[in-house]
Amino acid sequence: MVKSEEIRLIWGLPRRVWDGVGLLFLALVLAALVWRQSHIVVIDGDVARSAELGRDGLADFRDVIHYPLVAAGEGVNPYDGGTAPLSDGGPRYSQRYPVGGALPLYSPLILLLYWPFGYGGFYASAGAYVVLNVGLLQLWAWSCWRVAGVRPSIGQIAILTGVILVTQAGRANFLGGETAIPLALASLWAVSMAPRRPWLTGVALAVATFKPTFGLPLGILLLAGGHLRTVALGWGVGFLIAVAGLVIIFARSGDLARMPEVLRHNQEVVASDPEVNAQTSPARFDSAGAIQRWLPVEGPIVGLLASVAVLGLAGTAVWRLRRRQEEPRIARLTIAIVCLATVSGIYHLSYDGLLLWAPIAIVLLSPAEAGPIDSKAQRWLVGILLVAPMFHVLGATSVQRWARPLLPLESIPAAVAEFGWTVICTFNGLCLLAALVLLVSHALRARDAPAGT
Repeated sequence: MVKSEEIRLIWGLPRRVWDGVGLLFLALVLAALVWRQSHIVVIDGDVARSAELGRDGLADFRDVIHYPLVAAGEGVNPYDGGTAPLSDGGPRYSQRYPVGGALPLYSPLILLLYWPFGYGGFYASAGAYVVLNVGLLQLWAWSCWRVAGVRPSIGQIAILTGVILVTQAGRANFLGGETAIPLALASLWAVSMAPRRPWLTGVALAVATFKPTFGLPLGILLLAGGHLRTVALGWGVGFLIAVAGLVIIFARSGDLARMPEVLRHNQEVVASDPEVNAQTSPARFDSAGAIQRWLPVEGPIVGLLASVAVLGLAGTAVWRLRRRQEEPRIARLTIAIVCLATVSGIYHLSYDGLLLWAPIAIVLLSPAEAGPIDSKAQRWLVGILLVAPMFHVLGATSVQRWARPLLPLESIPAAVAEFGWTVICTFNGLCLLAALVLLVSHALRARDAPAGT
């Protein structure tokens, strides 16, 4: 592990100066984001008015954490997306609470992890959640430095936290009140601890299962690394908590007999969302969605095959490196591949890209002698491919809302406009796919190389 003091500082300034600079930078970024969030935060109790004014700040906190917790505590089923009154004439979840829709098929584990945020009023709970996320984000920045082989200073943590916040993933998490930070932490801790602490890895994997698009690919890639018992523990605990939680929620609301029907309808509503469908979504972040969009055929089977291809590519590299996990450079390469493939191998939007900061740190922030890629040119190429989606603002829905009407689309041939729009919408996924291919090819070439330091 390289100490922060041993890293050459830019312009020769002492560390205490950079600590001050880092903290000032972070304070300015946070002030700007808090100001922005205060102007776009949802109007509690008025979903329609919030949508009309474009006020979607902390909307995901409202729809995924606060009101589902309130509903579960009052015996109302937050997974029920039906609109007709119940058989007894009582209102359903979306009619009783000011939400944008039913809770997606997250595991009830999310309600267990976030249970304190179901108490108090919406704005007080949201304020506490923002403070928690700021703290967790600094823990995430520290974790990224450590996985890169650096023991960071306060200034380095603050600078990386500020940089993350100004990029697409960090900004979307902060403004929308997303849950990607604990998912990123659980995923990184799971893959980094897997060779040494299988029980803790199982716990971390179990936490990641509260959002299946993290828990499923992460578990598959850990299986490729040979961690069978760990995955069995993580998936087993996650599955038991999910089933028990669903049974309790549905039983309390009187919906137990309707559980298959309610859950099926919930998934159908999510799948019909234009932002989820790979053929229509302007904001898909993953490589699997990008591949699916460029293929001439559509359908869920195509999406499944695209995910299998991406995860299979990464899994092949992880399997080849599985016997050399005690070597720090090989371990970092494995972590980078797993984190990248977890994001790129299955449906994700920009805020889930927070996990990409682990491979970015490994590739760009690791000291030359500790990094997994020897070639400086290759290191920068992979780094640019990973960083580029973080600044691809054309994939943001908020930007498209005002940018598309300004484009002279009527003067452009339809085929050209459609091709350009497809490129914009798949830019993130294609960059991540290219980065994954380069990391995998490096892993396959390195499998017979001498042990690293």
